Amino acid sequence: MVTSRLASSRWIAFAVVTMLGPPLVAMPACAHRVMKTPMIARGSERPLPNARPSVEVFYATDRMRTRSKSPKSAYAASRGQSLRLGVARLTLGQSGDTPESLVDDLRSNRCPKLAMSDISEFGELGSTIPITDPRGFAALTSGTPDPDAAEAERAFAERINAKLGPSGRVIVYVPGFNTSFSDAVLLVGELGLFLEEGVVPVAFSWPARDNPLAYSKQLTSADVSRRALRELLTFLAKRTDAERIDLMSYSAGAVLVTDAVHQLRLMHRDLHGEALRNELKLGTIIYAGADEDLDRFRSLYLDGFGDAAENITLYSSSWDLGLLLSRFIVRGSPRLGRAVHGLSEFEREVLREGARTRFIDVTYAQSRAGGGGFWSHGYWFGNPWVSSDVVWQLRPGGAPSPGERGLVLDEENGVWRFPRDYPERAAQTASHSRDADQRRRMR
Repeated sequence: MVTSRLASSRWIAFAVVTMLGPPLVAMPACAHRVMKTPMIARGSERPLPNARPSVEVFYATDRMRTRSKSPKSAYAASRGQSLRLGVARLTLGQSGDTPESLVDDLRSNRCPKLAMSDISEFGELGSTIPITDPRGFAALTSGTPDPDAAEAERAFAERINAKLGPSGRVIVYVPGFNTSFSDAVLLVGELGLFLEEGVVPVAFSWPARDNPLAYSKQLTSADVSRRALRELLTFLAKRTDAERIDLMSYSAGAVLVTDAVHQLRLMHRDLHGEALRNELKLGTIIYAGADEDLDRFRSLYLDGFGDAAENITLYSSSWDLGLLLSRFIVRGSPRLGRAVHGLSEFEREVLREGARTRFIDVTYAQSRAGGGGFWSHGYWFGNPWVSSDVVWQLRPGGAPSPGERGLVLDEENGVWRFPRDYPERAAQTASHSRDADQRRRMR
């Protein structure tokens, strides 16, 4: 009887998801328009060098390749057998738009349209070709790499190197549940519009099905994809000119990021501190709406997970109903993305002492600037306060401290928050940053 009631309650939860929209969807309500303009880019003189009619986004996907001629449907929701590397071309705005008019639209929060116009696949990452494939078996047993994969890797690396600026910064974005290939690429394209020139974003599109009822199955797909993400990070660190690799995860993408970085940490157990970070080249890891078991994250942290990157930022919201529903469905512990009020006193003390891992409570920012949809889950791209803070952490000079980005520390809880005057602080910070950039270019 009890089992029957539990099963019924879960079907009710899934029915609610289906009627009102997926709780963990990784795109804005209008997928064909750019996200709300971050506060630091509104009405300012801050350059937006990537706001061009034609935008390129690199991608890596372990989805099954289809025969469709449409770039939007080039990769299926089912799993592939290897990681495929490529670049997508996006069209920003409408016919006749110029870089100047697009910049004006973005600064005025007019959200121009963004569409995928074409893709070019270079080929497969050799280390991900399975041993059931003769090429993968030969590479494993005799050390002979597949020549086509070697050429694809060379072309992908050269294309990234050509885009890299002096900072040598690459950003890998890992989307969440219920996200198509085109959705992932478009969202990375949106983010890239507000990044500095020479910062290269890469979309890691794992086979998350376009089906809100397949939640549990998609978590299994995330487990399968973690090795592919690990191999991508290793490739970027070893085979490109990247000097710093940042990771950003959204929703269920948190599981992939945590597992991939955890595996890299265990593979380099003999390294610590700066030596480890210089080997992995991991800079900032950002978790937004992390749909991950809090206790599981704590457990992996014991293996030195936090030592693998320069900074770890975890955005958390008490308003995140998507994660509340996720916890109900999987019957797990509190989710990492709602962990602000689930931290122990010792954890709060560590945070107060200035650890490299920082929690940022976005609840007040949501109350002031909205964003996140019905489930209040997609706030990192739907809330201009939060997206502004994300962009600040991905600037070429490295991530400024939360205080330098306009946030304030809650001394009692050790958690950073958005203050009432955040828009004014963001504008002031943007002005100081622009002046610093000008002084640096004059040297």
